[in-house]
Amino acid sequence: MSENNPAVQTEHQVSTEDVTSFLDSVLNGPADRVLPPELVQKLFTVAVQHYSRGYETGPAFPPMLRNHVNATDVSTCCIEMLRVVDLELFELTFWGGRLRDTPEYENR
Repeated sequence: MSENNPAVQTEHQVSTEDVTSFLDSVLNGPADRVLPPELVQKLFTVAVQHYSRGYETGPAFPPMLRNHVNATDVSTCCIEMLRVVDLELFELTFWGGRLRDTPEYENR
């Protein structure tokens, strides 16, 4: 693998298409399907890391697909994410100063 392509190498290389296909099948599958906790933790961790890494330099985009989540989903995850890093809700306002101007997500 060249230095220009920093893709993660694994014992069994997985293509972006394979990951996308899996995620599409989960998103469009039965609403009562529950993935194993360990898989959800890994998916969430990777998503949060990569969203944060690209936040400062990349184009602004919503971190989720709006038509697949609701306010309860988001609230539950936000509260638990804050607990994981031992961050109080009021402390989050201090981090708000580093955020970009409010992006317009309505049309995305």
